[in-house]
Amino acid sequence: MNTPFRLRASIIAVALIAFIFALLNGLRTLFIVVLVMGWDTIKDELQSEPQMAGLHRALTSVSSTVMTIFMVVLLAATVLETLTGIGLLFRSKFMGRTVGTCFGVVALIAYYISAINVPRELGGGFNIFSIVMLLLFPVLVLVLVNGSFRSILVR
Repeated sequence: MNTPFRLRASIIAVALIAFIFALLNGLRTLFIVVLVMGWDTIKDELQSEPQMAGLHRALTSVSSTVMTIFMVVLLAATVLETLTGIGLLFRSKFMGRTVGTCFGVVALIAYYISAINVPRELGGGFNIFSIVMLLLFPVLVLVLVNGSFRSILVR
């Protein structure tokens, strides 16, 4: 199949951006997991330092159920984002289109949880990181894999 160079280049660019964003989302998830898991050991230290007062308030105010759901959804979005990047590079119909669509939906759910329920100090709320990584890029992937890239992702 002979595809135009611009279309091939745009698929590679979206796949590379997906890998970079998956790495950043993975680091964010790892940070939140370590922070929540080690909460009992660092709780007293955070309370005594004035620079960490906001983080201490954030960790005590959010429920553990919400944080667990957020971590699971963010981890799922990270894995799906990586698989989407691989699917785009190999031009796979299942991994490119189907997993890309699943990634878009799961990332939008993660954005909703992040914006509404997770405190700003833990990476939630309306910040540029969440807006770009969990709102704009998933919508872009949804539009591209179900629109422009639809004819190329056929294997």
